[in-house]
Amino acid sequence: MRRSAVVTAVYAVAIVVWYGTAQLAFAVHSIVNEFDRAKSLAALAPRPQATIVFDRYEKPAFAFFVEQRIDVPLDRVSPRMIEALLAVEDRRFYSHHGLDPIRIAGAAWRDQGFMDQGFKDQ
Repeated sequence: MRRSAVVTAVYAVAIVVWYGTAQLAFAVHSIVNEFDRAKSLAALAPRPQATIVFDRYEKPAFAFFVEQRIDVPLDRVSPRMIEALLAVEDRRFYSHHGLDPIRIAGAAWRDQGFMDQGFKDQ
């Protein structure tokens, strides 16, 4: 009787460990696939800016643009604007040094949920 309980416990532990290992492997695979897909997003490319037309007095008359982008040096941006953007986008920005493991895990978890529902690579 005692031996069968030990054998059953060993089997149960083996199944739990196997299941946990399979889930971990799936999560790591999902994260690696996300990094592969994100490579194209990480490439910095020049973005279109407005073409400004000046009049004969060298004052801007009008501009052509698809997206109106104006480069502004970081030192000209208000510190409150930077704080507001960080507060909206990432409250823990200064504590995780650029990679937030909590958000990465949450994204992987959510991505796994979408994959389970059939929203693969839309």
